[in-house]
Amino acid sequence: MKKPLLLIVACFILLSVGACYGSNVCDIEENINDNEDDSDGSGNINNIKLSLNNNNNNTNNSNNKPLSVNTVKPKTLSQKEIINVAKALNSYVKKNKKLPNYVTIKKYKFSIAEFSYMASKTVYNKYKNLKSKITVKHNIKNPSKPLGDNFKGKVSKKLYSTYAKSIVNFIDKNNRMPNYLSYKGVKVQYQTYVYWFSRLLEKSGSKLPKSFSLSIAKNNKINKYLPKYSSQKIVTPSKSKEDNGFNDNYKLNDKLTKKEKNLLNTYLKATKNCQSTNRIIKELSKSITKKCKTTIAKATAIYKWVQKNIDYVLYYNTKFGAVKTKTKGYGNCVDQAHISASLYRAAGIAARYVHGKCKFTSGVTYGHVWVQVLIGDTWVVSDTTSLRNSLGNVKNWDMNKYLLKGKYNEIKF
Repeated sequence: MKKPLLLIVACFILLSVGACYGSNVCDIEENINDNEDDSDGSGNINNIKLSLNNNNNNTNNSNNKPLSVNTVKPKTLSQKEIINVAKALNSYVKKNKKLPNYVTIKKYKFSIAEFSYMASKTVYNKYKNLKSKITVKHNIKNPSKPLGDNFKGKVSKKLYSTYAKSIVNFIDKNNRMPNYLSYKGVKVQYQTYVYWFSRLLEKSGSKLPKSFSLSIAKNNKINKYLPKYSSQKIVTPSKSKEDNGFNDNYKLNDKLTKKEKNLLNTYLKATKNCQSTNRIIKELSKSITKKCKTTIAKATAIYKWVQKNIDYVLYYNTKFGAVKTKTKGYGNCVDQAHISASLYRAAGIAARYVHGKCKFTSGVTYGHVWVQVLIGDTWVVSDTTSLRNSLGNVKNWDMNKYLLKGKYNEIKF
């Protein structure tokens, strides 16, 4: 008989710990009350559409349709919104056996550390019967070295609410997650307690359960992957060469050749899936670049828009093309390349497709497509499939271990 991922009747409780010591550990000395009844709570949770994504190319998306992404940081969120995300996160974990890199609420991407903070605050507020919105805290760091032990036990509502408050206090003080929570000498690893609190909120409904029973092994798959999310970094060009601030010696960037200069018109034309002359694409490109004065400013604005508004979903070859990818708000590497190239070309910037076989940081090797956009006399890499990437730089696959298959004005597969 297969062991379940986590035997958690209601697990997110351990997240909050009575007292916090140092910068890595939270500790609790309060005893568990075994006389309280188990309960999964009551009340219904209405689903909202969410996006739970890992930015690596080998990761499937959640079952919910991905949303486009907002660039404005929300300051507050309702408890209901956070509970709904917790429910979607749990579904993702059950399917993928690991936490996603981020969750999307109100079309804004939050790291798992940021979500954990909000989940802890929600638990404590519900315990105190506070219905006020949760204040968002941004840029919370991951734990430096998460670790944990096997754990099996039962946690009362009073105790897990104390845990929640302590986690919030710890993050407010250190601006990062603890490596583990310590309960009676047992270490509960970061990934585990994040999942626990999410399960707790899923079960809460209109009120918190009286207690939760927990069982989790330290070598569970969920503890083997640390979610990674970082804010997008924009490449800053040199002041002396405003339109040529990228290094053409970088392995994924190329110097424009004399032969290519004579063929530039082919990298500006619309194609079947790069619909740069379509009204929707033209208007969008114009809107994105309306305040931009230079080629590099336009290219950077377009790159940022695609990276933040088109979520990555794994499938093979072209499925939508540029226009439908914009409408859907998501796409694989090929469709993200289509919308990127179309927006660049609509702005009057030459762009071409690059096809290769790449080894991703997750360890898998896939066929992959990205774009090169012409800025000054340099073809600059534009791969929007990961938030770790930036215009002119790639982090989610190894540029030293990829096989180049070709560079084209059009991709037909």
